[in-house]
Formats: sequence, C-alpha cells, structure tokens
Amino acid sequence: MGRVTSRHASTGDREADGHGALVTSVLCATWACDVSGVTVLGGVKALITSTMTLFHIHSAYYLVTLYSFRNLCGNCQ
Repeated sequence: MGRVTSRHASTGDREADGHGALVTSVLCATWACDVSGVTVLGGVKALITSTMTLFHIHSAYYLVTLYSFRNLCGNCQ
C-alpha cells in the first residue's frame, strides 16, 4: 500500500502509512529516539519517528525520576 502524506514534512505534519500507523516528522536531531527513516527535502533532514517510541522514552524518563526521588528519600523517615 502507498503512503498517504499530508502537505510538507518540514512543517511537522503527521503522516500515515498503509497500515494505519502514525508517524511524526521531527526536525530536531537532539531527540533521543529510534529513527525509522530519514527524508531529505530541500537539504533539510527530517527524522521520522513512531509515536510509540516517543511514548516509551517519556515513560522511561518518568520512571528514572520516580526511582531517583525514591532512592534519595529512602532513608528520610
């Protein structure tokens, strides 16, 4: 199946592939996430990342913060 693409990838619009999975165009290379594809449009690289990958990254940050506070305050009773 073909890929249905909205306007321009550099605007940060969402794209949907033939299987219904949503991907987001990310222009910033500082994101710590798995890259599922790279598109070059007019010399600008756009990183295509899945929304599940971003969800897992935010979940990991939450757990690290939670355990850090628990370990810091573990002896405070």
